[in-house]
Amino acid sequence: MEGEVPPRAGRGVREAREQGARLHEAARSLRTDHAAAVAAVRAAFEPLQAELVALELESIPVARLRDVTEGRLRLGAVEAAGLRTVRAV
Repeated sequence: MEGEVPPRAGRGVREAREQGARLHEAARSLRTDHAAAVAAVRAAFEPLQAELVALELESIPVARLRDVTEGRLRLGAVEAAGLRTVRAV
């Protein structure tokens, strides 16, 4: 009613606020840990991907470039220079 003083925050309210603060900090840590894990996975994957791409390009003969350009690409000088694979080119 009018003139009544609102109840003071008791121990339950303080504990709830403290628990909320702990949960908030845990969530922030989780976000940081997740970002670090994603970065580590990407860093580990990049050299593997580069190696796989290099192996794949090494297996494709230069003559294949002529096929994919419908014969418009002249490769005589490239082949005469000793470049035998797409990776070498």
